[in-house]
Amino acid sequence: MSKRKLLTKGVVLGLLCAMNLACIEPNNAMASSAPSNTTYEEYTSMDMASAEAFLREDLDQKTTDMILSNLSIAEVKFIQDVETIKEKNKDKSVDEIVNLIDWDNFARTQPKIYGFSSGSLVDEFNNLTPTEKTLVVLYPKEALIVKSCAEETDTWTNKYFRGWKDGDKGNAYRHAFWNARMKLVFNSGANAKIWADAHEAWPDSELDGKSWNGFTAYQHRDMDYHNNEQGRDCIEWYELDPFISNSTVHDRIMAKINNNEMMILVK
Repeated sequence: MSKRKLLTKGVVLGLLCAMNLACIEPNNAMASSAPSNTTYEEYTSMDMASAEAFLREDLDQKTTDMILSNLSIAEVKFIQDVETIKEKNKDKSVDEIVNLIDWDNFARTQPKIYGFSSGSLVDEFNNLTPTEKTLVVLYPKEALIVKSCAEETDTWTNKYFRGWKDGDKGNAYRHAFWNARMKLVFNSGANAKIWADAHEAWPDSELDGKSWNGFTAYQHRDMDYHNNEQGRDCIEWYELDPFISNSTVHDRIMAKINNNEMMILVK
């Protein structure tokens, strides 16, 4: 949970429309401060302490520990560099950061520092919706919270619904669990909703005429919106992360599934 007051939905949406942030020329995008003769192992070891210090600037110890246990140092370093770019280039828009950084070049030129196998971290960024990319640039540390919750979600989903597919019960569980965890860690249903809605925010041009597993893209999106909300509904406004375990989240979601409160397309 952030030490500073987390942004409300209205503030976030306003910033998405109006706020100008930084950009940098693509060739300089993610230059490392590590000495050229520093090995990957040495750099990673050096960076663990700085990664924790970076997170603790804005996050409490529990949230910091959660992120470091679920994500790689490369992912934290990636976000640290996004913040550095913003700080050094305050006169440019957030869209310019998203559009002008040469992410593919970043993957090719920084493999020893970031430990990319096939540019996977960059590929992951490129697969986000436009709104998600904007949120990552606007609120980098919150993006780490969201991804950390997603990693926990995948662990629990694969435990109970191995082999799940889009539209089925496991997929419904997955969306609900992710949203419940985000609401707990953010201590804000509004913040969880912002990130969850952003994940579904593909333009109609990306959805028109597409279908899989027997249902249209729009039907899958409606299912995801519904189950995201059901997940957030599992957590009361006064409940806090340390006191609601993942087992409790699981039990509450399973109760919703058994009570037919979840939307499931593929039976």
